Amino acid sequence: MDTSAALKQLQAEAPIIPVLGITGTGGAGKSSLTDELVRRYLEQFPDRSIAIISIDPSKMKTGGALLGDRIRMNAIHHSRVYMRSMATRGSKSELSYATKEAIDVVKAAGYDFVVIETSGIGQGDSGIVDLCDVAMYVMTSEFGAATQLEKIDMIDFADVIVINKFERRGSEDALRDVRKQYKRSHQLFEVPDEELPVFGTIASQFNDQGTNVLFANLMKIVEKKTGGTWPTQYDDKVRKVTKKNLIISPERTGYLGEIVQTVRQYKKFTEEQVAIARKLFQMRGTRMLLQSDNGQMMSKAETQQFTAKLDEMLAYYETKLHPECKQLLEEWSNIREAYQQDQLVTKVRDKEIFTKLYTESLSGNKIPRVSLPKFEDSGEIMRWLLKETCQVIFLIRRAYSRSSARMKIRSASLPERERRIARTAASITYAKMMKPSDCLQLLTVSPCMGKTRITVPTFMGKSATAV
Repeated sequence: MDTSAALKQLQAEAPIIPVLGITGTGGAGKSSLTDELVRRYLEQFPDRSIAIISIDPSKMKTGGALLGDRIRMNAIHHSRVYMRSMATRGSKSELSYATKEAIDVVKAAGYDFVVIETSGIGQGDSGIVDLCDVAMYVMTSEFGAATQLEKIDMIDFADVIVINKFERRGSEDALRDVRKQYKRSHQLFEVPDEELPVFGTIASQFNDQGTNVLFANLMKIVEKKTGGTWPTQYDDKVRKVTKKNLIISPERTGYLGEIVQTVRQYKKFTEEQVAIARKLFQMRGTRMLLQSDNGQMMSKAETQQFTAKLDEMLAYYETKLHPECKQLLEEWSNIREAYQQDQLVTKVRDKEIFTKLYTESLSGNKIPRVSLPKFEDSGEIMRWLLKETCQVIFLIRRAYSRSSARMKIRSASLPERERRIARTAASITYAKMMKPSDCLQLLTVSPCMGKTRITVPTFMGKSATAV
């Protein structure tokens, strides 16, 4: 008997076995979802077998196919599972020419359930519908505008529609739009959304609730269309699908990019303020030279005219200097003077904390624990204050500048303000950046920085990490 005759005989004698066709766009997670469905099938039906036929596209240039669907499948390594990969070859569609014959072969082999997974399809492809009893269309939320749904043929023909990778942003909106389109395509305007065969899943998540609901409803549809009994223990009620144990929430998936952008913006802001501070320092120096000239190089009228222009430039650049940067420069002399003392005294409630600022060498010399730079140029001072500075002051100052924390602290009474400041400081990760022994973790207001500046007294000279 030749091959064609044998295939015809197989087709004629093939038993009635449910065939599930899974199709969808490339990269939607068809193989991962198939693997999850197979795992649940093996669990719920311990006495039944399943055959999987996966079709991968052949490349026009080389003629080869990756046949990589099995890479995503972990549940297929089982005695009750048969899995075969096929290439589309010259069919120029999501199916192979031999797909129908392959279905007949696995039916004749005695498998109880058949799954056909096609290669990725476009908007106008729906060839799987003619070869299966139940058609499932897998997509993601990234289909573009809602008008694009009008162009997808499988929404008209699919028995089940799955929006996979439901943890992505916009999936809830996609589910709503697909349900609306399904109602229009099938004239089901009076059916509640929860009763439509449109489901959200996260196939990459173990024991995903959405996949459980999908499997339960899928088996009911198989029963309805092909007969037989396919009972499951999963809940078939549609519920909200959520990602469990997320390291990074969907709203913060781009947090590393945000951090990079914030750091770059801060460095750009620093260089701008450094340039302005340096110009102000230079103009003030020029003004002092003019005042001490005493008519040797310029006449009195010329000096007054030049000074007036210089004052206008000084006023202009002072408006460009950020108020916080201006305050830092004004406080710099007080900070340097405070660190040159023998000890730093900080008062918390009614208790004074004394921190030594010097150590004594064997020869009796005083060695400062913190040696501040001796810059004279305001630009260099500004760069050090914004990029280096006293470590703990920098951490608290950057956190305190957040508008929400600042508003909450300023709007409170004095005792409550102290408690809110403590909670704000506790939320900062400075404790992770220092050794526990390096920081007293006592919150106070530094006398050298004014009443509006928050600092944390520490053991001077210990190591710390700058942000």
